[in-house]
Parts: sequence; C-alpha cells; structure tokens
Amino acid sequence: MTIKNLLTALFILPFVGIASLLTGCGGGGGSNPVIRWSNPSPPSSFTVDGISTASDITISGDSVTDATDLGTDTGSTTATLAFAADGSINSLSLTTPNGTLSLSVGAGDTFDEDPGTGVVSAINPAETLLAFSINPLTLGWNYQSFGAWLSETSATTGTVEFASFGWPTAGANIPTTSTANFSGLSSGLYVDSTEELFVTASQVSVAADFSAQSLDFSTSSTVKVDMLGNLTAASTLDMTGTLTYTAGSNGFSGTVTTAGGLTGTSTGQFYGPNAEELGGVFSLDGPNPEFYSGAYGAIR
Repeated sequence: MTIKNLLTALFILPFVGIASLLTGCGGGGGSNPVIRWSNPSPPSSFTVDGISTASDITISGDSVTDATDLGTDTGSTTATLAFAADGSINSLSLTTPNGTLSLSVGAGDTFDEDPGTGVVSAINPAETLLAFSINPLTLGWNYQSFGAWLSETSATTGTVEFASFGWPTAGANIPTTSTANFSGLSSGLYVDSTEELFVTASQVSVAADFSAQSLDFSTSSTVKVDMLGNLTAASTLDMTGTLTYTAGSNGFSGTVTTAGGLTGTSTGQFYGPNAEELGGVFSLDGPNPEFYSGAYGAIR
C-alpha cells in the first residue's frame, strides 16, 4: 500500500456508520442575527479561526508502522468553508503552522456529500490530498464544525491534520454561572497495536459547569471502519476526561483516556456569541504504534 492508495480507500469511509450516531446531535436555528454558517445564505464563503492537531504517519506494506504527534496549534489555525447555492460544501481549506491544504470543485477536485449525515469528502485528481468535514447546515450547527485533511508527503509517508473551527466565543461572554449539556459527534483515525488503520466515529457528550470552569467530556457508541469498509463496535476507544479553562478566557484542555487504556489530551473552545456550541481536537497514544487522534463538535 502507498499513501495514495490509502487516501483513495479513506475517501469513501467517513460515510460508514455516521448515520447511526446522529440522533440528538442537531440544533436549533435561533434568531440571533450575528454571522453564522447560514447567514448570509448560500452561496457564501467563510474563513474562521480554529484549533488543530497534526501527526505524521509512515506506511510499510499494508501497515502503519509509525505515527508521530506534531502537536496542537491554538493560535494560528484557520479554515475556509464555501457553500454552493443548494447548501452543499464546494471548497475546504485549512491553514496551520504546517502550511495550507485546499480542495475545491472549481479546481477540479471531487466532492461527495451524504445528504443524510452531512459528511463531506473531497479528494484531488492526483489522489494525494483528501479532506472531510461535517456540513454544519445539515446538522443545524450554527457556529462551528470540524474536519480532517490528509496529505501525501512521499509514497510511504503522509500527514493528517484534524481541526475544530468556527466563531469562538469572547472570553467575557462565556457564562459564569449555571450548567449546560452539549451533544455532538467526533471522528478520528486510529492505528491499533497490529499497525492496522481505522476511521472512527463517536457520539460526544459534554457536561459544562460554568461556575467551576469545568467540563466532563465523554464519547460513546464508538465505531471503527477498516480499509475494506468493515464496520465494528469499538467501545475500547470510548473516551472520558475532565477539561478545564480559566475564568474570562476561552480555551479548555485536559487529560482524556480511552476505555482501552490510551492516554492523551483534548484541547477545545466554545463557539457562538454566548457559548452555544463547542468543539476541539484530541490526540492519544499507547505503546507504539497505537495512536488515536481526531476532532469533535457539539451543541447545547
């Protein structure tokens, strides 16, 4: 297998298993006139701030022999989403400290969107760059979304970058009292102990205590899909953790662990005028080459 073969296989996989996780993940439109994905109405394009995590992967034969965490960026990540008149996404771009990765229908890239799940996949003609994202219009997400960009750096090496992006809440506008429950989705890439690669999807639940500046974060109903499209339950990848932030600032982080013993960090932020939504990224490790990274989004 080469990175090009891997990207071609991954192009079809994000659609598998997502539909069963969508219950309860949508949100309401509201009447707030501030900028959001649906305002102005499509066709429209938005460049927004975000958080990203990146990893280099190395392939030998049909196995991922190494995954190197390149770190999380909270200061310079931006994403651009463009919507066609029918509300479909026709351009996806991510800028991080590692550079800019862009795909668009206008450049001749292939976009495929599942209208039921809102999952968008895009790949370039050379099959060296792949992106996928959640179409926030489909799920009723107003202020954030997440996605991944995978690029070939050589025949046997590549880089995967996950990002959460949108309109971050001003620190002063994050509630200082009360609690709130958020629900949503996450997706990721998982390399198991046998060096096999999977795409994952999970339900996300976050219980926020604004008085304590603390969030109880968890994922559940995790499924994984191998390169042949076989879907299986993956409860060992369900995550739990406590994320915290400083009063008056936007940006939470904390240690997360999986039921199977992987440990790492999740970093995220609130989105919307008054913390109506949230999103973030995560990166966890086990004994080499076991590795799990991804992104998530959720709404009250």
